[in-house]
Amino acid sequence: IEHKYKTSLKIGEKNAAYISKETKLKAILLSHLPQVYAAIREVTKRNAGIRHFDVQLLASTILAQGYKLTELKTGEGKTLVF
Repeated sequence: IEHKYKTSLKIGEKNAAYISKETKLKAILLSHLPQVYAAIREVTKRNAGIRHFDVQLLASTILAQGYKLTELKTGEGKTLVF
């Protein structure tokens, strides 16, 4: 293989390793999502005196799964969705 193409192959290998690592981290996050949300809900309830609505947790789950867009109606607390 010509020299100019060897560099492209190395970059492709690095990207594949990065994507593989990112996929593993995402799987770990999604497997622990219920515990994370339970902890967040309890901490905000104790410290801030507010409770996340179920629809907020659902929207956060959708965003955590990699979807770019979710919709909440007026008054459903978009500022609390992370």
